[in-house]
Formats: sequence, C-alpha cells, structure tokens
Amino acid sequence: MAAGSPGGYFVSETFLIFLQLSIVALCWLVEHYFPRLSNRGDSVRRVFSILVVWAAALGAVAFCQAYLFQPLISLVAPFMIFSFSQLPIPNAVGFILSLLLLDLFQYLIHWASHKISPLWALHSVHHADKHVTAATGLLHHPLEMMFSFIVTVCLLILFGISLQVIVTYSLLSTFHNLLVHANVNIPARLDRVLRWFIVTPDMHRTHHSVMPTEGNSNFGQLFPYWDWLFRTYQAKPSTSLAKLKMGLIEPNKGGAFNPLELMVQPFGLYGAAYRSKTK
Repeated sequence: MAAGSPGGYFVSETFLIFLQLSIVALCWLVEHYFPRLSNRGDSVRRVFSILVVWAAALGAVAFCQAYLFQPLISLVAPFMIFSFSQLPIPNAVGFILSLLLLDLFQYLIHWASHKISPLWALHSVHHADKHVTAATGLLHHPLEMMFSFIVTVCLLILFGISLQVIVTYSLLSTFHNLLVHANVNIPARLDRVLRWFIVTPDMHRTHHSVMPTEGNSNFGQLFPYWDWLFRTYQAKPSTSLAKLKMGLIEPNKGGAFNPLELMVQPFGLYGAAYRSKTK
C-alpha cells in the first residue's frame, strides 16, 4: 500500500496508534487460527523490527505535523483549484466524489512509488517483508511517510477536500490497510463479492509478489476501481498461493530484516540504481 493514509495528519495520533495496535493484535489471533498461508513468519524479531521502523515513521509524521503543516497551507492555499464543498451539488454526492478523489490520490502516490527510482527505494522497505501479515501494514520508511505527508496535504488543499471526508477516509484506510495485509483465509466466494467494493487481502497479496509484473499491479488503497480503470488489476498471481513468493529479489533485496538494515536499505538501493544508470 501507499505510505499510510492522511489519518495521522487530522485524527488524534494517540487514537490511531491504539487503533492500529489493536487491529494488529486481533488479526494475529485470526491469522493464527485461520491462516491463508501456512508460513506466517510472525517471529518476535520480525515483529520487533517492524515496530521499531513504525515508531520512527510516527516520529517523522509528528515532525511534519509540527513544522510543515502550517507552512504547506500558507504556500499551497493560494493555488487552490476548487473546493468540493462549494460545488453546486448535493452534499452526499460531494462527499462520495471527494472520497473517491482522495482514494485516487493514494493510488497515484502508490503507483509513482513503484515507478520513480528514489520513491521506490523508500517504498521497497514496505516490500522487504516476505511474510506478509497485518503487521506489514505498519512497515514504511520514515522518509516515505514524510513524502506522503507533503504530497497528500498539498493535494487536499488544492482540491478543497473537507475535513469530514478526510477523517472518514483516514479511519477507513487505517482499518483497511492492516486488514488487507492480514494472512487471513477468506472464502473464495466472499472474496469475489468483496472485490467489487474494496481491495481484498488476496488481491493485495498478489501486489507483494516478487514477480515484477505482479508487484506492479493492484496499487489500489481502498477501492479496486482505479486498477480497473488504469489496467493495473491482476486477479491472482501466476502461481498458486502455496507457491507465491513475496518480498524483494535482487537487485532490490536489502540485507537482513532488522531495524538498522531496513532504515538504510533505501540509500543502498538508490545508490545502486544510480550507478547502473551512469555506467
């Protein structure tokens, strides 16, 4: 997924931390008894590494809130394109359109994070986890969170997205971001129905495949419609789920899965990509 959602920018950070930890704990129980894949990889070292990087990412968001939020408003507000709240349409229609537009923003940020080398170097930390579970939803590099903060806040200001829409989307995407990574066995029939409305775990699991064609598919945050529209939707991996390999492969693969390696991984990855282009 994209680097989180606008959640921590406009909703109580303490509440979101509690909510996310509660969802991860609940998912851990469900993953234990109803796993989609047998190898869940929820070792103490792996979870500890994710939590340390997550804590650093929370610090990065707190820094942005304290020192970048107001300057961004002052800088971008004069260039506002329009405001949904001022359009001559029913409030309910404006609310739904704003929600869809906000989700489109997240899709585009996620897509760009796979296509632009410096952004991919940061986003690759999220894909470094080869045992995708609900906890994987917490794994984002601090610099990726700062980039996501700046871009998302600018887009929200430019298009005059209301606070009600932002809070609603924040809560939905925070909840969904963890569930969509959960290693939970959803019946195939139910999964087919859900895909008409939201991105499902099986759909997003394909996105975490080591295969480039599969990893560059299913960029949707909440809704699957943008993947359909831009032809990035892939219904299932080319192999069976039992044989699906997730994570990174060379030359993207970093070092060991520990907090230090995850924090420095983007710099080594981007440096290698830059050197290969300049040869």
